[in-house]
Amino acid sequence: MPVAGPQGKSEKKPFRILYLAQQFAPEMGAAAVRASEFARSWAAEGHKIRVLTGFPSYLTDGISAGYRNRLISREQKEGYEIIRTFTLTYKPDSIVKRFLSQIFYALSSIIVGIFSPKCDIVLSTSPPFTAFFTGYLISVFKRCNFVTEIRDLFPASAVAFGVLKEGPLVRILTAMENFFYRRSALVVGVTQGIINDIGKRGLKNIHLRLITNGVNTDIFRKTEARPRIRESYGLESCFVMIYTGILGRAQNLGLLMEAAERLRERKDIVLMLVGEGVERFRLLQLKEEKKLDNVIFVESQPVSRIPDLLSAADAGFASRRMVRITRGALPVKMFEYMSCELPVIFNGTGEAEEVLKAAEAGISVTTENPDDLAEAVIKLAEDPALRRRMGMKGRAHVERFFSRQHLAEAYAGLLKDLIH
Repeated sequence: MPVAGPQGKSEKKPFRILYLAQQFAPEMGAAAVRASEFARSWAAEGHKIRVLTGFPSYLTDGISAGYRNRLISREQKEGYEIIRTFTLTYKPDSIVKRFLSQIFYALSSIIVGIFSPKCDIVLSTSPPFTAFFTGYLISVFKRCNFVTEIRDLFPASAVAFGVLKEGPLVRILTAMENFFYRRSALVVGVTQGIINDIGKRGLKNIHLRLITNGVNTDIFRKTEARPRIRESYGLESCFVMIYTGILGRAQNLGLLMEAAERLRERKDIVLMLVGEGVERFRLLQLKEEKKLDNVIFVESQPVSRIPDLLSAADAGFASRRMVRITRGALPVKMFEYMSCELPVIFNGTGEAEEVLKAAEAGISVTTENPDDLAEAVIKLAEDPALRRRMGMKGRAHVERFFSRQHLAEAYAGLLKDLIH
């Protein structure tokens, strides 16, 4: 998959970025990890980075331990500044309160952003869609470049998952979306599907570029923790397939529970789900109702512990509900598995399936059939040599094409071009 190529070392002066990201470290999830990795990498190269975010509360109904919700706070981390604004918390399953929290972040960030130090670029990452309003207004006030980063198309994704219905509201939101794209000095999409979708809209003079999701290959690598982790969960003699990340509707994890039901007689196979999300309670209910002793749930873990958990597993699982909008999805967790030399079972079609096939790093299940998923699990469980081969190829593939370090350098090259 092509991405913007690294620009190499430059003698040009550092750029100054105000990075708007509602989710940010230490929160979990692809959005927070992507933003924090890029901020760290750019700061290490001498660029001036300020991140405007909220207090960590994603997928919880309160502020994370170690933080206190305040009107505003500032902290220095790894060479860049984090500005946090008061955060309206909500329960993970509350769509209305989630939207209100996004509105609140947008409004408070406008005030803080306008009075923040001078910058060359305001970079808004979406979702949430409201980040576009904030970023655009701040960039107009500061007379600097406005950059939009699209991780998920809105309102198209909301329609695909049944949150919104086609009609006047969706047409208005789409017109607003296009308005912000036209006024962006640069539009960055994280998948080729997003790039293709925007490119087909006939918008003139759009500077559209691809910077995919990826993985920090220095952090995500096989560790020596396997015996300790497996012993702590009583998994010494089991084949373990792991899922890490958001337990949400888009991930279609009910299919995994159906496969677990078909695998219940295989006492040597265990499925481990690590994370939080709106589907966690329902999945736990399924486990109890169906008496699925072969499924283990682990609460969300800090990023620093994930490589150890992956090293203790034998395969990784990634999944997306099969609707048109998800064909362009590239789950970060898939790259994390590959970077830790785990073969991947992917339920879905589209770009992620293409990446997996190109890497020869796993098995794609394209039928949404739990029998086929169970069969793929058994195939890897019974073939250690195949697992090792896929794991090694996966690691080599992400090092070459999806290293977050290389992606950050390519991204920086695009941003430098805007101010020189």
